[in-house]
Amino acid sequence: MAPLLQGKLAEPGGTIDYVTQGTACYFRSFLPRQLVDNSIQFNVELGSVYRLRSATLERLGAAGYEAVQTIAPLTKTKFAFTDLPQAAGRYLYRVRLENLAGQPFYSQVEEAYYIQSGAAQVFPNPVLAGEALRLIAGTSSPVSIRLYDMLGKFQRETTVNGLINQLDTSGLKPGLYLLRVTMDSHAEQTIRVVIQ
Repeated sequence: MAPLLQGKLAEPGGTIDYVTQGTACYFRSFLPRQLVDNSIQFNVELGSVYRLRSATLERLGAAGYEAVQTIAPLTKTKFAFTDLPQAAGRYLYRVRLENLAGQPFYSQVEEAYYIQSGAAQVFPNPVLAGEALRLIAGTSSPVSIRLYDMLGKFQRETTVNGLINQLDTSGLKPGLYLLRVTMDSHAEQTIRVVIQ
């Protein structure tokens, strides 16, 4: 609000303009509980449930975003969603709110990786030579990685800690490689990696 003093408009005060408040800012947060897990869970916090009909978790699929789980009616500003995709991999999610008039409101997009405990995957595959290859490991213990070419010739070795790790592909020629991944108390896994 801005007061009118002696016929001139003064500086506006710190009061909130209630006309501009409301439906445009429903989302306070939409975050995965863990970025890598054997079930994908999200926590959602809203600023208000005023005039909201439903909240739907959507996952990006081949045909666009598809509904995974819906909560209706919305009675609380804090709630959670869970998804168990069919296959291990990287997934993109968003939440769609729908008001009583049928108007949709979308959260920001969040990514999460679905992977079984003790398993490993690499993304992107194929990867361009020189670009980083991401290793997603279903463990928090150290992971030993050895890379071989298709003739079985050793190329490089490293040990990483963490669920998501960057692997350097610089200096590697285009072709097919075998990535041998060893985790604590789990069988060694061999992953084929294509470098373009």
